[in-house]
This record gives sequence, C-alpha cells and structure tokens, in this order.
Amino acid sequence: MDNRIYLLAVNPEPNQPDLRLIYSQSKIAHVRKLDFHGAIREAAELVPFTLKYPSAIFEGLRPPDDKHSGDSPGWLCYCSKPVRDFTKDGQECNPEPNKVFLVFVNEDKIIFNWRWEDADSESLDGKKYLPENYKTRFRKQIQ
Repeated sequence: MDNRIYLLAVNPEPNQPDLRLIYSQSKIAHVRKLDFHGAIREAAELVPFTLKYPSAIFEGLRPPDDKHSGDSPGWLCYCSKPVRDFTKDGQECNPEPNKVFLVFVNEDKIIFNWRWEDADSESLDGKKYLPENYKTRFRKQIQ
C-alpha cells in the first residue's frame, strides 16, 4: 500500500503539467515528533502554497545548503512570501516582513525540507521576494 503524501507543484518547464512531488516520510515524522502545531500547519498550508504560487524557483542547491550536495539540475528550491505564519502553538500570525519561505526538492522529486529564511533586501523593495544570497546559492533561477 502506498502511504506516501503527494503534492502538486508548478512545473518550472514552460507549458508542462504540474509536478507530482512526495513529502519526505522522515521529515513528516520529524514534524509530528516536534508536536508544534505551528510546524504542522506550515507543512499543511505553507508548503503547498509555496509549491503552487512561487515567487521564484531555483535549480541546483549549492553545498553546504542543508548538508546536501544538490548542485545538479534536478534539485529545486521553491520560494514564496506567504501572507501568514504560525506560532508554535499553531495560532495564525503575520510573517516577519524580511523573511521568505523556501521549500527544497531533491532530484527524486521528494520534498526534503522547508523553512523561513532571510530575504534579499533588494528583492523585497521590488516585491520579488527572493532569498538572501540567491545569486550565489543556487546554480540558476529558472522561474
């Protein structure tokens, strides 16, 4: 029986159907173990939002990001600026103004991590909402 959890994501390839991504079972288990309702709501609400409405998609994570060697074309990072965040107890709150939300996907189309990170200050002024050091951190921006 397939107990994997799938999410649809914008395909960075033009005119192609959405990608079907898989939540990492170990990451979901980790989130459940934390027992922070905010982390659970991030996984349930912010990850799907970011995958469907990215402000940018990057290809090729450059080490040491997440301790993975993802400097290959298949590794993706989806970036967004959600209009809400969550406290540890799961209450909705406003996100910090200088943060963006990132979702990381490996070459096997597995969502292996997500988190809030500092935004590039110039991108905030232009309302592009990109992560800090995006020009050197990723191989290229593909959307």
